[in-house]
Amino acid sequence: MRKPNIRSARDSFSLCRLGWRAGVGALVLVGCASTPDPYVEDLHASERIADELERDGYYALARHQLRVTANEADAERKGPLELRRCNLFRREREFDLARRCYRDLEQNVLPADQAEARFRFAAVEVELGREKQARQGLEALIVDQPSTEAAEKAARYLLELVGELGADERVALARRLAESLRPQASFDANVRALCSFFLLDVGRVEHARGRWSSSWSALEEGWAQGQDTLWRDELQLARARTARDAERDELALALYRAMLDDRESAWFFGNYDSPYLDNAAWEYGQLLETLGRNVEAVAAYEELINEFRHSSFIDDAAFASARLQLGEGDDKALRRFITSYPSSRHVSAARRLLGDTTE
Repeated sequence: MRKPNIRSARDSFSLCRLGWRAGVGALVLVGCASTPDPYVEDLHASERIADELERDGYYALARHQLRVTANEADAERKGPLELRRCNLFRREREFDLARRCYRDLEQNVLPADQAEARFRFAAVEVELGREKQARQGLEALIVDQPSTEAAEKAARYLLELVGELGADERVALARRLAESLRPQASFDANVRALCSFFLLDVGRVEHARGRWSSSWSALEEGWAQGQDTLWRDELQLARARTARDAERDELALALYRAMLDDRESAWFFGNYDSPYLDNAAWEYGQLLETLGRNVEAVAAYEELINEFRHSSFIDDAAFASARLQLGEGDDKALRRFITSYPSSRHVSAARRLLGDTTE
């Protein structure tokens, strides 16, 4: 290792006024002033020293520097610095020390950083082979601090861990957590999103097991909770699929159509470029075709082609549309397909179909 280069804080860095973002050790420029804030300059420069020490492998010195910096920081800046210090124990695989560090941190920083410390503590438990304790800790975090970013991460991680125990365990846990979050969901958008996430998971697991009624019930409840959350499109698509596979065809068609028609307003929820809309368009066309409503199916496939030009389904839709038009005696669309999509996996089938019509 090369000798660490520890310079005075004031000499090591100079920038316009800086502020810390909530993420661990992340910085964002929030404005410039003619005279830099000496306090913020010094803190940032001190953290730069820790950066160099960590980069060069001097983890003990880096932790010491982070502790010194955190002691001088305000409450908003203290947590991310302390979290980073604890994480260095994990990096050295000093898991017992990491656990102790995170546990101590749960009492001494802002609530969002406390939640993050609890999440990381659970991750260390997994690394130590204590998955049961980790699951208990993650569930407690979700119930105690459901509106935090750490709770959202904990939800995903917890379902991943519980999924290894089987579908029954996963469904029971997700239902239990959704029920416990319900009272807060009525007035907290973050909790509402978390609640709908668990109900969406129940719906998907039950759907995979062919339990249409149970799946539909969970998804309907999730839709009631999650229409104004980032899970909106996934819930709607899952509802359509469950209705389709339960042979509630008209309901499924209505749900697919509603999802496609609502896309212009979905931007408010962050889903204007949703990756699920072209799935809905493709499945909508397929269902219409399955029901023998070929004219409507062609229109649906053409809508996908025109509205979702970067979709992975576009050549599938073009071939399906052309194949249906061939059934009505029109081979022009199929010939255009071969010219327009020469690398499509459907080209060979298209050529065979044209060959059949000319024999």
